[in-house]
Amino acid sequence: MKKIYTDEQIVSFVREAEKTEVTIAEFCRQKGFNEGTFYKWKRRFGSMQVAEVKRLRELEAENARLKRILADRMIEIDRGAGATCKKVVTVERKREAVVFLKTKQVSERRSCQLILLARSTCGYRIKREPDEAFENQVKELAFAHPRYGYRRVHALLKRRGQKLNRKRVVRVWQKFDLQVPRSRESEKENAEVAADNAKGFAPE
Repeated sequence: MKKIYTDEQIVSFVREAEKTEVTIAEFCRQKGFNEGTFYKWKRRFGSMQVAEVKRLRELEAENARLKRILADRMIEIDRGAGATCKKVVTVERKREAVVFLKTKQVSERRSCQLILLARSTCGYRIKREPDEAFENQVKELAFAHPRYGYRRVHALLKRRGQKLNRKRVVRVWQKFDLQVPRSRESEKENAEVAADNAKGFAPE
């Protein structure tokens, strides 16, 4: 079974080998590792002492902790920005947030934990090629019937004999931002309600 040594143990082996009277090959045989591994350790740690390795590990841990605190703070600011900042809701937005955090030296694992996004979802890429003909059909129906939503458009496509899932229409609908325009009557009613509310809170 392969042994796993800590950095402190490795440095102690390197320092001990410098003081021993036996050959490096014999020293490695006595300690239970090969000569190539020993020279790899020596190139890595050089003339470092055990205390210096411990201090380096503490600094790395402190650096990682500060990065996590910074990432947490950035997410809190983003979540608390209100209307001045877009919410990180969709998967694409969350992927963009993960990429942004990675530029701030935050690991992908930690970024996904902060964004509440599974790593498998973060790394997933759609393999399906976009169906331009289908997308054009949906857009044509949406422009021809501006008062229709995606459900009505899906029903029209089914009447044409197409067998498709409604979610497929929804994906195209969201991709091109095909929203039903609000009627003037509803806008007028909302304006009247807002005016009544303002009068109700006005000082007498």
